[in-house]
Amino acid sequence: MNIVAINSNKIQRKVMNDLKGYWALDEWKIEEFPLPDRRGKIKETKKIVDFNKISNEYIKLEIKYYSFYSLTNEIWLLSSFMEKHFYKMYFLSKFLAEKFPQVTSIIDIPYTTLLDEYKLYLTENNKPLKYPHHRGGEFISPYLGVCKSLYDFFSNYYDERPEHQKDKWNIKRLGIPYNMSRRDRFLNFTSIKFPFRELVKKYVNQTLLIHQQITFATAQNILKKMYLFFDFIVETYPKWIDLQNLQRQDIEDFLFYVRNREMGGKSYTKNRVPSNRHVIECLSNVRRIIEYMQGFEWKEAPKTPVNRLIFPEDFPRREKKNYHEHVKHVPDFIWEQVLENLHNLDSEIARLIVIMEATGFRVSDVCQLQLNCLAYKQDGWWLVGDQRKVNVKEHIVPISEEIVKIVKIQQEYINNHEKKHNNLNQFLFPVLTGKNRGMAFSQKSVTYALNQLA
Repeated sequence: MNIVAINSNKIQRKVMNDLKGYWALDEWKIEEFPLPDRRGKIKETKKIVDFNKISNEYIKLEIKYYSFYSLTNEIWLLSSFMEKHFYKMYFLSKFLAEKFPQVTSIIDIPYTTLLDEYKLYLTENNKPLKYPHHRGGEFISPYLGVCKSLYDFFSNYYDERPEHQKDKWNIKRLGIPYNMSRRDRFLNFTSIKFPFRELVKKYVNQTLLIHQQITFATAQNILKKMYLFFDFIVETYPKWIDLQNLQRQDIEDFLFYVRNREMGGKSYTKNRVPSNRHVIECLSNVRRIIEYMQGFEWKEAPKTPVNRLIFPEDFPRREKKNYHEHVKHVPDFIWEQVLENLHNLDSEIARLIVIMEATGFRVSDVCQLQLNCLAYKQDGWWLVGDQRKVNVKEHIVPISEEIVKIVKIQQEYINNHEKKHNNLNQFLFPVLTGKNRGMAFSQKSVTYALNQLA
């Protein structure tokens, strides 16, 4: 049973209370779809979405509600829902009816059990578990993707605990500032093994939410490495429930453990021999949490002082950086190529890139410029924006009349847009439609556009 305690009556009541009118029906007629601007291109043969063919009433309610949520929150177009998503959810419902006929929610089944059984079912029904990507590599089957999305959605939907008590925290629900040009908005603690997961959550809650000593991005980076230490502890001392008995020898053994375990993470680090930087980050995170625990006298803290556990000599020297691999700015000759080919880009991204080149602002800071970012003084026009990485508020730089014109074109475009009401944060470059509406332009989309010109 899932950690979220639910019952069948509560499921029905919570879901049915949110489904009204058209959305409560078991047959959704296309001609009556209440969001005409979200229809997309629908084949003429498609007339209806029939939920009646989903045999389990509880699963039908969940699939219907998830469909309602995804359509009304502009995550899907009606066309993509009908052509792709609904069939994959229906296929999942057939699997559940066959293998788990008594469930009252998809999250009644432990996730690992569900995933293992569904993979086997897909294989038996000649559905590949992975597909080749057109840019190289592979991506997981959309059937598995739908299963994961549904499970994650309802795990959170039924979970009424405060956000900081959950195993995955949504930054939008934490009430703290964050980079709205990034799309990775979760802190995921599931990589931290029991019984230490609650300890790490307590540490992040204190440092991120209460004392606000670290940023959300720093918390994400900590979790990317922290799991290794607790993997080591659980494997070495499976009966430990705290770190009270941690000794110097354990730190030395942990260093050996890190050095002899392939790096995980993204494609450019995955399966590579651990770098000195990787080792430094792993050990720094361990020192960081032990210092904090001992400073606040947590009962789980090691009895041995941190300065007797971890020594400066434990940290390897950083490798000398290759300039071309770690360049932090765009060289002038590259900018010249970009500016010559701006006409090949989306007009909004082109305007953003010109402003970035003229001001020297980081891409994430330009993405999050305010709509009223222009300031006029006796000596001319200035552009006002925050530089978040160095924590400088309302930094100003002088700009030319040409850049002023470009900013004003973008302002006019946003002010006249039919969806301008979605720009709740008053960005100069907002996302006005789709699942990310209200957020700033994605810095990845800008980087991708620049790479297309390379």
